[in-house]
Amino acid sequence: MHSLNETATYFDNLNHVASLYPTLFRVHKSVLVNPDHIKHLDTVTHLLYMDNGTQLEVSFRKLRILKKVLQRKINH
Repeated sequence: MHSLNETATYFDNLNHVASLYPTLFRVHKSVLVNPDHIKHLDTVTHLLYMDNGTQLEVSFRKLRILKKVLQRKINH
């Protein structure tokens, strides 16, 4: 798990974590992110850049959905 200030190992099922924190978005089979901390989404390379400088891969199937989530954030 990456936070703004630290990185920690977390042992739990991601489906369980996602159910506890519905604001998180699953960008890959092993990655949940908080869309509020996304700095940039590169749709060509399928890379996501977070506020803290972390670079993450976004699965092809999740890319379109994530773009919609981020667009809704911009419009509100």
